[in-house]
Amino acid sequence: MTGGASGELAMLGADKRRPQAIYQALTGRIADGRLRAGCRLTERHLAEEFNASRTVVREALVKLQARGLAYTRQGAGTVVLEPVEYPERCCPEPSDTSITGSWLEVRLGLETEAAALAARRRTAADLQRLDAAARRRPGSWGGNHHFHLAVAQAAHNRLYLNLLRSTLAAHEAEWPEESGGRKPPSTGHGDLYIAIVQAIRAGDSVAASACMRLLLNAQRSTLCEEDQPPSAQ
Repeated sequence: MTGGASGELAMLGADKRRPQAIYQALTGRIADGRLRAGCRLTERHLAEEFNASRTVVREALVKLQARGLAYTRQGAGTVVLEPVEYPERCCPEPSDTSITGSWLEVRLGLETEAAALAARRRTAADLQRLDAAARRRPGSWGGNHHFHLAVAQAAHNRLYLNLLRSTLAAHEAEWPEESGGRKPPSTGHGDLYIAIVQAIRAGDSVAASACMRLLLNAQRSTLCEEDQPPSAQ
């Protein structure tokens, strides 16, 4: 273990080999600039540095992803992202004009768990539907909704699927595609769709849930930039 890692973990107490301890050490390095955007983080090197198992390191990296500080891409490993400062409230309090943002808050709990279940229960047919939905996603509300429904279907829980259909119907009613030319929230987040499918295919429920949370938060931020319905603008 390097001197820097030893000192960081000594400050974290008895749980120094737990994922939270390694996560805190890495977030500290990102905050003070020792780890900059674009730096690669490999499980093997971190496991050696922190004298921890690769499973523990993997959990710490998933926490970084969920925080939006890193992104894991097949073939490229985990890469540090540029930290983003979020205001205390990224959206106004719920109101008649911010109901879409409120629905996305509800969907965070619903869809992150559905993604985790999908990783544990998906079948070969589910994976085919997810691949097709991921290819279809850009440029239309229908494509965006089709992907989220495919994830819920792979969870094999009828209530998740019915609840999600209801929330998506509410979104579509409030933000009609033909009204005002508003772009669907899927635009610009293609890597996250791919990451969700990869995690579900790998049976990694933690990563699937974390990537779905990142996607929904990104979509919520996009929608909150235009928190007035098209008819009110």
